[in-house]
Amino acid sequence: MASELLTGSRAPDRRPLFNSMSGHGQRYSHYGGGGGGGGYRGGDGDRGHGGGGRDYHGGRGHDRRDSYGRGGGGRGGGGRDFRGGRGGRGGGRGHRGEEPEEPDLQDIKKVKTNKILGKLPSSFRFYYYTAAAMKNEKEQVDSRYRRRALFNKAIFDNLLADKSPKEKQRIRKSMFFEGSFFFSTVQVEGLEGHKLPLKLVTTDRGETFTVLKEQKFKCPKSMDKPKQPQALGANVLQFEHQCSNCGMKFSDTRSLLQHCQAQSHMPVYTNPDDPTLLEPDDKFFLQYCNVALARALQDKLTKWGTEFIDPTQYTEPTDWRGNSLGITIYRAYSCDFGLDRSKLRAPGQVSATHLTLTVDLRSKIMRSTSLLDEIYGNNVGRHLSDHEKDKLKRQWEGQVVIYKLEKKCYSIVALRFDLSPKTFPVKGLKSEQGDRDMLHSEYFEIRKNTSLQYPDVYPMVEVQGRRKESIYFPAELVCGNELSSSVREQLPQIASYLPKERNEAVDKMLQYLGDGQGGQLLSAYGITLQQEKDESDPANPKFKAKVIVAKAVVMSVPELVANGVRVPDFKLKGDTWGTLKRSTYRVDPNEMNIFNVVVVHHGHLSENAVMDVYGKVRDNVNSLNSCFQFQQRPADLVKFEGGHGELQNHCNAVQDYFGRSKLQNVFVLDLIKPASKYDPAYPVIKRVLGEHGYLSQCISFKTFDHERPPRNKEGRGRMILQGVARQVLQKCGARLWWVRLPPELPLPCVMVGVDVFHSPREYDAKAGRRVAKPSCAAIVVQVVRPGYEQSQKVEVYSEVFQREAGEEFGLQQHLCNTVRNALSLLDVSPLSCIVWRDGIADSSFGDDAMDEITGIRLGLNNGDLGGGDTTQSSMDVKPPAKSAIKADPVGKPQNETAIAERPKGKVPLAYIVCQKRIAIKLLTTDGQYAAPSGTLVDGIQGLTHDTFYIQGRAPKKYSTAKPTRFITVERDPALDSLNISKLTWEMCYDYPNWTGPVKVPGVTMEAHKLAMIAGVMSDSGTNLAHRRFTNRKWYL
Repeated sequence: MASELLTGSRAPDRRPLFNSMSGHGQRYSHYGGGGGGGGYRGGDGDRGHGGGGRDYHGGRGHDRRDSYGRGGGGRGGGGRDFRGGRGGRGGGRGHRGEEPEEPDLQDIKKVKTNKILGKLPSSFRFYYYTAAAMKNEKEQVDSRYRRRALFNKAIFDNLLADKSPKEKQRIRKSMFFEGSFFFSTVQVEGLEGHKLPLKLVTTDRGETFTVLKEQKFKCPKSMDKPKQPQALGANVLQFEHQCSNCGMKFSDTRSLLQHCQAQSHMPVYTNPDDPTLLEPDDKFFLQYCNVALARALQDKLTKWGTEFIDPTQYTEPTDWRGNSLGITIYRAYSCDFGLDRSKLRAPGQVSATHLTLTVDLRSKIMRSTSLLDEIYGNNVGRHLSDHEKDKLKRQWEGQVVIYKLEKKCYSIVALRFDLSPKTFPVKGLKSEQGDRDMLHSEYFEIRKNTSLQYPDVYPMVEVQGRRKESIYFPAELVCGNELSSSVREQLPQIASYLPKERNEAVDKMLQYLGDGQGGQLLSAYGITLQQEKDESDPANPKFKAKVIVAKAVVMSVPELVANGVRVPDFKLKGDTWGTLKRSTYRVDPNEMNIFNVVVVHHGHLSENAVMDVYGKVRDNVNSLNSCFQFQQRPADLVKFEGGHGELQNHCNAVQDYFGRSKLQNVFVLDLIKPASKYDPAYPVIKRVLGEHGYLSQCISFKTFDHERPPRNKEGRGRMILQGVARQVLQKCGARLWWVRLPPELPLPCVMVGVDVFHSPREYDAKAGRRVAKPSCAAIVVQVVRPGYEQSQKVEVYSEVFQREAGEEFGLQQHLCNTVRNALSLLDVSPLSCIVWRDGIADSSFGDDAMDEITGIRLGLNNGDLGGGDTTQSSMDVKPPAKSAIKADPVGKPQNETAIAERPKGKVPLAYIVCQKRIAIKLLTTDGQYAAPSGTLVDGIQGLTHDTFYIQGRAPKKYSTAKPTRFITVERDPALDSLNISKLTWEMCYDYPNWTGPVKVPGVTMEAHKLAMIAGVMSDSGTNLAHRRFTNRKWYL
């Protein structure tokens, strides 16, 4: 719905959110120039205070009651407070100073990333122990918390019982328990391989904990091996500056030997020929690295979800009046180890593989006001009536709240107004005296070191914990997770980070984890982050993180043509929509398709307002002289009543009318005025009309009141309705502009976009918990023929499919049927097929992606994969058997032979995966700016498939652009001459709702939009009339 309610307004500026006052001019003085005249206040004639630029010694300006206050002078201008005489000329009426322009970055050759290079010593080792926590001989312990308790009891209370507390703490830091197994950086004394399996503990309840097997690993096979120590003489070897017993690292040999002598420990000696050492596969190796990373970060920072925050680094933003927005924003670090290559390794070719740590900045937001504040306001503890309690229960039960002490989210089951922390005991815990149950107020003071401010105030908040058990929190320790709409609108401005801040975060992480003070824990795990000298300040030499710097090229904007009129370069002129207004189709009147427009409108809208909006939309649509036109007057008006029952009234009016209407060639214009920005009737109306194959367009009078437009905002209303007209034509199937494609692409070409929408969980009152809704998969097939430059209509076909909640894959048959239906309905025999698939992780390339590729080949070739019987039905063709090789920590070659020998289809195909949710950032080499939009980087490769990155766009004032990663999973030899990265970039301009580039090719963005619209429908769009929507982009 968002794309239908075009606002056309510019994003608000960031700076007024922070303590600047209306009437004193915007605070742009840092950039020079006058502070600008003040705001106008009617009544007394006070028109502001003006003022010169702070850094240019301008005057304050005079508060005059009868005229506009002039800004003070420029450099060396008027005095600070010119009571009598006039100061020098300077600031003017409200004009802000010029901001420094960003340098021209179109010719950059290299980009700096946020990937820190890691290093492994030649002695790198880690140990892997499998374990079993059993209730009895046949049943395992389900609770992760209980398994960890048994692990601690078995290892530290039994196996290592004779160790000192300090020694136990050291060993505890070197072990990572993961439920059914645990890692260790050193061999655990007593768990040598020949002693296993070993049962370590048996509880009174019959529970047991057994260590089953030990495995010792070194660097994975894919990584370049570190240099091995060389013999210095007979029986003499070099050794690492690391203790083999406790894992500590040392800066010199003397410190190491002193430690070993004092603790009776031994240094690490390297024996590369140890037959017990195994080579882990890449996935298992990275699992160890990231587990060790999380443990090292928890020593310095606080974990919040998957990120880490410094509780001392936060901001509390305010609005332009200086009032708090009611939120606290924490700076969160997202860190993850990965393996990268400088270029793809080919047979017989050697390429360096690096361990890299990707460091990114994110924001964690918590409401400043607790649930107790939300309930009582400024009068905490006042008496609440039964009516107020019932209203609060309806409002909050089922909502997600954040437990502020642990930064975890829970769903509220109930507000218990009969309980308070001072009267409600904790189940199963006794007080320190042991004579009674421990109260919740005592529990938080003793166990959590938190004194409650209102221990005797109701209610207690009941939430659902593990295994559906109830947990109770004081209301002052939880806060709501949902933010107000006004705050959400400002999040891009107040919760984003500029390139310079992200670059500084990389070096900040080096301070936390580097091989210096405070970074020894990660080094003890065998991982070191590389550093290099920072030569930017010779007077103050220091070290900074050594990151990947890759070659880059800024791709040019593709040629866009709107009906013979070339769209100008949006980077220079920004007038793309203006070009569309000047273009015209000049279609033969006999070839026009004139729609019967049915206007559905809210009952609070007058008939004059309805007809006025219809007339403006009609004129805008008809002015382009396309083959799709609106009648002079609407075919019919359908009115529904607002207020109470508006949702049902709206739906009933649409269903009743179209249940009896015999109109053909219908377009529905829906004029709504909901109570909030989102209309709950929207997905219902879309579903009802979609099942009958009717095109529709929504215009919200809540977003902009076209009946009573705000003063001086009439231009915005015109802009919105012009956008509505363009979207109407695009839904009908008109092509407003096209992108010139590379001549190497064989035409006709079938372009396929695939995406799956996963609906957010919703609270189910009957189940008493948040439940997942079904997912929705969308497939969009677009055909491009020779001579597409002269075509004025699109050729497109789309389908959606309901999936199990969270199910991403298993689309082979759906892809086969959709592609086959599209080729039949559009009557095309393609010479090539390009597929852009959104949302697949690297771990799915081996099996799930290949299944989808097989399904597409079946659809392209009518059930034949090539060389077989073309009469065989695709329903009878079985997909290739999935590899029997499962996740194994020991590195084994994957079964790539079967994939290589799989028969190719008749139509050459390329299958590209789009990954948008990635943490990598592409910056200029000085880290001050983001790389420009369209920057191509192909020097950072994965381990198995050709990979490239294309930089996206973002508001430069307060955010950093994020690239999209594209992985070519499959590419037939017939398409080797095609520049896939260039084609992908050009197709990013082919999304009808935006003339600039989007993050993914237009056909994939359309699949994303379709999946979102159908995903919120009650049946996930199962009953939509897909065939009637052939050559229609109804979902825009």
